[in-house]
Amino acid sequence: LLPVLSTEDAARAIYAGIARGSRIVVKPFLLRPLFLLNALMPRLVAAQMRRASKQSA
Repeated sequence: LLPVLSTEDAARAIYAGIARGSRIVVKPFLLRPLFLLNALMPRLVAAQMRRASKQSA
């Protein structure tokens, strides 16, 4: 479902985040909405993650 980041891509994202002064780096961009939703409703996100992991197993 989500692309796997290479170590080089992860390092670039971290470096860019540091250069921007960001305290948090979320990569790939598709995870940003999930990250923000988790800040607002952590129990809902945890339940959905458990449900998704059961379906993939």
